[in-house]
Amino acid sequence: MKRILATFLATLVLAAGLPAAPAAAADVPQPGLACADINGDGGQSTYAVLSNREAVLSIAITTVAPLCRAATLTVYFTSDAAGTTIVGSATYPGNSGFTSCGPVCITYTHSYGRTDTGGSASAAPLHLYVYLQTSLGMHVVDRAPNASIGAHDFMLCDLDATTPDYDSNGRLILPCTPPGGNYFE
Repeated sequence: MKRILATFLATLVLAAGLPAAPAAAADVPQPGLACADINGDGGQSTYAVLSNREAVLSIAITTVAPLCRAATLTVYFTSDAAGTTIVGSATYPGNSGFTSCGPVCITYTHSYGRTDTGGSASAAPLHLYVYLQTSLGMHVVDRAPNASIGAHDFMLCDLDATTPDYDSNGRLILPCTPPGGNYFE
């Protein structure tokens, strides 16, 4: 009976065109699923205090091919760099924080509000731990960074050090040059 059930499940997976093994542990190309393969963020991802004195997270996410019509892309926020405890998420399609930036590009943007609080705490945390995941139904196609890496640590920085801005603990946000990089592959 177990063999019949296993054969039925394998046939069902093959008929649906989904690979039998999960890809969340490693970024292994899956035949026919380039449309859900995260391959970078265009080098444009930042978490910084902008000229309007707002702390804004902006992630430009790219896939190998245009995102599959039935696929979802989720940005997960975790409590630490290990990426084990999810504290929030946003899913495309559906969340208003997402916009298209081209055929293989989706941007997620979220404002943590004003940081010119005169030395008191703002709503902007100093660190944001983030990972991305694409799914087709209940099947995870890709996770970036890979699960073995955990989550990417975005540290808040201030693009204009001439004006004092404060994080969620009331600490002065340190200056930086415009950050960015390919954090998700």
